[in-house]
Amino acid sequence: MPSCPTEIAPFLTVTVLVHEIRLGYNRYAGLRTNEDNRLGNVVKQLGIPQGGDHGVQPTSTLNGGLPSISITGFNGIGGGTPQWRGDNTINAVDSLTWVHNRHTIKFGADYSFT
Repeated sequence: MPSCPTEIAPFLTVTVLVHEIRLGYNRYAGLRTNEDNRLGNVVKQLGIPQGGDHGVQPTSTLNGGLPSISITGFNGIGGGTPQWRGDNTINAVDSLTWVHNRHTIKFGADYSFT
């Protein structure tokens, strides 16, 4: 008897379209004070005049510690001034993905507003 090979293979067609929209918001707020701020008003303890025409700003709870002292030719000591930084970032992403059988195509845009 002659053989007659028979093959049955399932064939599946898949098409998927996915639209993705994402929105995000990020807030950074940071305060940096002098490392030696905990020492308090060192300028007053050293007897250095503050404010007015003396060029040394008055000491507050944010800018205490050693004053910045520098001598030409040597490394300086003391802290700087306190710094505060606040940043807002808004992010929007829009993408479209198309899947057909074994093929995938994706395109879109990513917007960042700072």
